[in-house]
Amino acid sequence: MHHQRRRVVTRTFNWVFWMAQLFWAAAFAQDTQPPTTPTNLAAIASSSTGVVVNWNPSTDDVAVTGYQVERCQGSACNTSFTQFNISSTGWANSGLTPSTTYGYRVRARDAVPNYSAYTTIVYVTTKALPDTQAPTTPTNLTAVASSSTGVVVNWNPSTDNVAVTGYQLERCQGSGCTSSFTQFDIASAGWANTGLTPSTTYGYRVRALDAVPNYSAFTNIVYVTTQSAGGDTQAPTTPTNFTAVASSSTGVVINWNPSTDNVAVTGYQVERCQGSGCNSAFVQFDISSAGWANSGLAASTTYGYRVRARDAVPNYSAFTSIVYVTTPGSDTQAPTIPGSLSVTAGPNQLTLAWTGSTDNVAVTAYLIERCSGSPCTYTQIASVSGTSYTDTNVVVATSYSYRVRARDAVPNYSGYSSVISALPAACD
Repeated sequence: MHHQRRRVVTRTFNWVFWMAQLFWAAAFAQDTQPPTTPTNLAAIASSSTGVVVNWNPSTDDVAVTGYQVERCQGSACNTSFTQFNISSTGWANSGLTPSTTYGYRVRARDAVPNYSAYTTIVYVTTKALPDTQAPTTPTNLTAVASSSTGVVVNWNPSTDNVAVTGYQLERCQGSGCTSSFTQFDIASAGWANTGLTPSTTYGYRVRALDAVPNYSAFTNIVYVTTQSAGGDTQAPTTPTNFTAVASSSTGVVINWNPSTDNVAVTGYQVERCQGSGCNSAFVQFDISSAGWANSGLAASTTYGYRVRARDAVPNYSAFTSIVYVTTPGSDTQAPTIPGSLSVTAGPNQLTLAWTGSTDNVAVTAYLIERCSGSPCTYTQIASVSGTSYTDTNVVVATSYSYRVRARDAVPNYSGYSSVISALPAACD
C-alpha cells in the first residue's frame, strides 16, 4: 500500500511538471510582440577614453530580457556599427580614443527574441587628453618710458597647443633688480604701466599661461628708467629720404624713412602746397606712419610736399625740404594698331597671332572680333592680355574672318588691324 501511494504521487508530479513545460512553450510560441523602443537615449563623455550611455527602460507584454547597443565612429556616422549586449539600462563604454566622435543607438529585446525599433543615433565626442604643455615663452620684450610716471611694455605673443589665456607680468624696482617682484595679470600682449615714480629704474619680465594653468618660462628682465619730472621735451628726428612720385593724373605717392624719438614717434604731419616752387598756403594732413597715397588731385598740376614727425606731447621735428611733383595730363592717347595679324589652322580650331601695340601709359587688353558668312557682321569673341588667341568655337569647312584692336585703361581704343581669313582643318 505504501509503495502504491508513492507511485501515485510520483505520477502526479511528473504530469504537473510536463504540463507546466507545455504551458510555457505554448506561451513563448505565441509571443510575437516586440518590446517598446527605449526612450531618452543620452551619451556623455566621462573622460578622454570613456562614454556613459543611458536610456529609459522599454516595456514588453512578457518581459524585456536585455538591450542591444550599437556604436559607430565618426561625426554623423550611421554605418559600420559594433554591437554590445547589455542586460540593463545604462552602460559605461571604456577604451575609446581621445577627441573622437562616436554614435550610439539602442534597441530592446525579449526572450524569443523580438527586437524593438532602434532609437535615433546620438553623438558624443570624447574629451581631449589632459593639457600638460605650457605656452611658449614670450619674445622681444621691450619697455619704453612714455612719461615721468609711465612705461609701455610690449612683447610678441606666445603660442600654445590649446590656447594662451593671458600673461603674468612682474615688475621690480631698482637698477639691476632681480627680486621683490609685483605681479600683474595681463589679458593680451602689451601693457601701459602708469603711476610710477619719476627718474626711477624698473625691471620687467613676463610669462604666458593657459587655462590649466601651465606657465611658460619667464623672459629675461628688461630695465627702463622713467623720465624726469620735467617731462618729455625732446623732439623726434627729422624724417629722411623724402620722395614724391606721381602715380596717376590725379594721385601722388609720398614716402620717407621713419623718425626716431627718445620716447616714441606717434605720427607725422604732411603739408602740401600747389604751384611750381610753392612754399606757403599749405594744407595739413595727419598721417600715422611713414608713407601716404594722396588722391583726388588735378591733372597736369605741380604740388609741393614736406613732412615732420611728432611725439605724444606733442614735440615736432623740423620739416623736411619741400619736394615738388607734377601730375601727368589726362590720358587721351590711344594705343598703336596691332600689326602682322596671322592665323594658323588646326583641327577644329584657328590660332591668331599679332605684333603687340604700344601706348603712352599701358596697353591693358586686345579685343578679338570675328565674322563668318555673307553678309558678314563682326562680333567681339574675346579679350586677352597677350598677343595670341586660339578660337575653338569653329565649324569645319566654314570661312572665318578676324580683326584685332588694342585698348588702354581709360579706355582709349586703337584702330583695327588688317583682316585675315581662314578655314579650320578637319580632325584626322
